[in-house]
Amino acid sequence: MNAVSSVAGVMQELKRSNEVLPSKQDWWSQLNWYVNHAGWSPGRAAHTYKDKFGVWPRGLVQSTMTPTPEVIKFIDSRIKAYIKQIKRR
Repeated sequence: MNAVSSVAGVMQELKRSNEVLPSKQDWWSQLNWYVNHAGWSPGRAAHTYKDKFGVWPRGLVQSTMTPTPEVIKFIDSRIKAYIKQIKRR
């Protein structure tokens, strides 16, 4: 059985979007807000960034931005997962 199906259309090359870097910069800036205002260590912010993107935050500006609901939701989900993991022990 073949799991591949064909669809009519035109194949186009995917190009890297310029929006990826600003998005990562925005996330890093928002995580830096937690370092400056919520008592996080820079290491915790870096690990949270790596948890989201799979890479360490390199080459990004050390600026601060108020967290968006998307970032807050992600952080809350990571905290809940951590608490759930601790309860299993």
